[in-house]
Amino acid sequence: DFSLLSTFSYFSYELEPSTGSYNSIHYWKTSNSINLAKAAGCKVELCVTNFGSSNNTIFLTNTSAQQTFIDSIISLINYRDADGVNIDFEGIDGSMRNNLSAFMIDLSTQLKAAIPQATVTMAIFSVDWNNVFDIPTLDPVVDQFIIMGYGYYYSGSSKAGPTAELYKGTLWSNYNLVRSINYYLNEGVTPSKLILGLPYYGYEWQTASDAVPSNTIAPIGSRTYAYVQNNYAGTYTRNWDQEGFNPYFAFQSGGDWMQAWVDDEISLEHRYEMVKQKDIGGIGIWALGYDDGYTALWELIKEEFTDCATSSCSDTIYDTGGPFGNHYNNEDYSFTIASDTGTKIALSFNTFYLESGYDSLWIYDGPVTGAPLIGGYSGQGNPGTIYSSGNSLTIKFFSDAATTENGWEAAWLCIVDTIDTTTNTGDQNLSYTKRDLSCVLYPNPFNNRIQIDLSTNTMQEIHIVVSDISGKQIFNKTIQTYLGENNMILNLSEHLFQQGIYNVTISSNDVKNHYQVVKY
Repeated sequence: DFSLLSTFSYFSYELEPSTGSYNSIHYWKTSNSINLAKAAGCKVELCVTNFGSSNNTIFLTNTSAQQTFIDSIISLINYRDADGVNIDFEGIDGSMRNNLSAFMIDLSTQLKAAIPQATVTMAIFSVDWNNVFDIPTLDPVVDQFIIMGYGYYYSGSSKAGPTAELYKGTLWSNYNLVRSINYYLNEGVTPSKLILGLPYYGYEWQTASDAVPSNTIAPIGSRTYAYVQNNYAGTYTRNWDQEGFNPYFAFQSGGDWMQAWVDDEISLEHRYEMVKQKDIGGIGIWALGYDDGYTALWELIKEEFTDCATSSCSDTIYDTGGPFGNHYNNEDYSFTIASDTGTKIALSFNTFYLESGYDSLWIYDGPVTGAPLIGGYSGQGNPGTIYSSGNSLTIKFFSDAATTENGWEAAWLCIVDTIDTTTNTGDQNLSYTKRDLSCVLYPNPFNNRIQIDLSTNTMQEIHIVVSDISGKQIFNKTIQTYLGENNMILNLSEHLFQQGIYNVTISSNDVKNHYQVVKY
């Protein structure tokens, strides 16, 4: 769906490094996909590929070949009335750092002189092992940097794991998406220019067992999102790795254990949320077509990045270490949580641990850091539960260059001051009807008491469980209901409830309803 894309990068101009000409341009001059993209208002760039240390050294040390290439690319962009060029040079030796910068400056200068509105973008590595990219020199002449945010675990990995690892946790390598984003921001990439490229594919291995992580025995091959949906979804159990927020399948084939780690719409949503939390330029996709007819990933983009997006009315948020890892050094970012329905926000911290006096979290009562400051927090002093006066809160996090801690985990929820017992509260999940059990809970927020109105069409036992956001059960009661309306008040004052967000489960034999409430 080109209407959901801002830029279509056409793959590719296969560079002949010794001359600067091309081995193939893959139907660039005739492909209808370019017409379709432009008709949808999508910019079009021609991607240029050159792979391998030797090929890149040959090209980057040959100014004559570079000039031939620049002349050729200007001609091809003009031929299709396209918008720019994307440079995808992979396997560059560290000795070519200055040569690469000089080439990119020359390319940008000449291309924009010939086509004033043209864009120059470049793919950058998830880990810059050879210190190839001189970001302070490149940033003024490059319009976008696309992190190739995949390959953290690959065919040659000794353990099976996520292709696009979000968090390290306690299981995974030190290299992951958050680290890659932070690295390039700290190197000096303008945040709005930084794009996180994410995979619509993953990898499958034969493994020693179904354990996570498991040693690999042999690589099986790459697996696209569509392949997994066609072959594994509904056949094998989809598992979830809470350490790094990764889906995977572990199954036996011919008596051998296999593990396939491929991102899906759930894991990609978490990665998109991180992109928004870090306030960088957006996301990229490798590659279009890997979903092959399935619409879930397009629907996710529509929900997360367009004007059609609507925010949920509850979520759990973390520092950049996720639920099991420490945050990172040298971070400085802010993000806003808001209610589309205009209700107020309750933000309750489950855990909080920062280096006292050096790393800090700041919370503002509104959609920007210029809004009134509610408080600044450091050390181990848990902020507790914080309420907005309007429909949004803004969170700003800062960490210095040394010492990291567990960071923070918090849950937020939309609330209203009062709730009428006859009102279905929608996003708040406080009114629910399913089969033979109808429930309404109020008020929310509550102090010591919650009113529960139940309507049933049979006499039955109802089980009420209240737990905190970590899952610890605090209250458990079984009651006998009668046919029709049943009204009761839960007095929770004796159960030592602290301020915060709590989960309430009301269930019968075959129905289970879930709610979230706020204690003030």
